[in-house]
Amino acid sequence: MRFRNTLLACLVLAGLGVFIYYYEYRGEEARESAKESEKNVFTFERDKVREVVIAKPGSPELTLRLDAGQWRIATPLEARADPDKVSALLSSLSFLRIEQKLDAVAEAELAEFKLKEPQARVTIKLSEAAADLSLSLGDKTAIGGNYYAQRPGAGDVLLVSGDAAQILTADPAALRYKKVVGADVWKVARFKIERGAEAVAFARGAAGDEWRIESPIAFPAEGSKVQGLWFDLQSLEAESFESENPSPEDLRRFGLDAPVLHLTVWIKQEEPEAGGAPGSSVRVAFADPNGGEAVYARRDDMPAVMKIKKDVLEKLGKPLASLSEYREARPAPLDRWKLARVELRRKDGPVTLVKDQESSKWHWGGADGGEMPSEQVNALLDAIEAVKATGFLDGPGATGRAPEEPALTVTLMEGSGETARSVTVKIPARADGGSLSPGMRPVTSTVSSSVYLVPAAAVQTLLDRASELTAPTPGAKDPNATAADPNSAPSTLEEPE
Repeated sequence: MRFRNTLLACLVLAGLGVFIYYYEYRGEEARESAKESEKNVFTFERDKVREVVIAKPGSPELTLRLDAGQWRIATPLEARADPDKVSALLSSLSFLRIEQKLDAVAEAELAEFKLKEPQARVTIKLSEAAADLSLSLGDKTAIGGNYYAQRPGAGDVLLVSGDAAQILTADPAALRYKKVVGADVWKVARFKIERGAEAVAFARGAAGDEWRIESPIAFPAEGSKVQGLWFDLQSLEAESFESENPSPEDLRRFGLDAPVLHLTVWIKQEEPEAGGAPGSSVRVAFADPNGGEAVYARRDDMPAVMKIKKDVLEKLGKPLASLSEYREARPAPLDRWKLARVELRRKDGPVTLVKDQESSKWHWGGADGGEMPSEQVNALLDAIEAVKATGFLDGPGATGRAPEEPALTVTLMEGSGETARSVTVKIPARADGGSLSPGMRPVTSTVSSSVYLVPAAAVQTLLDRASELTAPTPGAKDPNATAADPNSAPSTLEEPE
């Protein structure tokens, strides 16, 4: 009997605890949430919004309409809307809050709040036959920066906080899509610049974090230069719209019947541009009819003619005029901090250095080999990075020489598994580049069939650093103070006579 009574008491106590938890604690959360939601001027799901209408005295009605997944300005003109700016407008509407209500305001008193003829009236139209949401905005309060507002048919006046200025300043010029290209740099798969018979194309590498020159030659690109060019392009906007639906005569007047330059951009398959399909492209024509006084552009997916900054043609023309500046000058364009293995093939035999990824220490011969002095390894990696071309020889047999045994072969391996990458660089034994490149050393790399022309001093430094590498003394306590292995005579890579 006592056990049963104890059990019943425990069950009652547990039930009471559950009740207190859900009613007092969780229930209080729900009540607070409901109370906060009552302060919302508008309650809607963003993906259910199909149209936003803003009417202001003395201005034509502004209508934003979602059409096939893309926001457009429907009135007072037909134009593509900027999705980021529409999103900001919807955010400002969703964050409007009711701070106070003035009940039973007489019709005659509305003029005091500028609600008799409101500054703006906004209407949100939702899908699935839901009722429209509307609000009139009046004067700004003298203190606090709130606005007087009123819902249709309501007798009370609301004091509303939030970014109401987004509604009051909304107009077609502010909300229309002005980007000349528009694609974010990280969403671009490739792009091509054409000027008459000249063309240069850049493509993003398979790893996604590097660029390659695709044509007129295949070559690794200097990533920072390409990124810099693209940052200028993605932020480029129209200064004005010269013609909404140009006639053939308009196109001739703006020089767009025979553009001086074209830019074509392809979007990555997994990163469609807003309003576009995965893998879509956009082509932009550029014209300079008056020799630099004004530059015009026109996208193939938008009819309007845009007036843009004058320096755009110069920036776009630079890769066409100086492609070598956009070529990756390093024969081994890998990140030294991501290297896992370095293999050297010297005259006296191979050397292998393996990095312990946990400790970042380098070891001779393998993961279980002796720890290398950091000064030696860093000096070698510094020398590899310093090998940069100042010129290139393209095409098979560019050096005009028969293949020869290299003085040094360097293989760098980055990462592991499926993401591993390796590059092999070879330095010929001959001391200079001959008549084609006096004072330079020809260097070859597996990343390109071209020959890299590198200053002889940089090459010699790499040869010296490679020669200085020796196996660490077994059992040495301080690898950075380790003497050379007495059983292994140091090798040198001297220039041949």
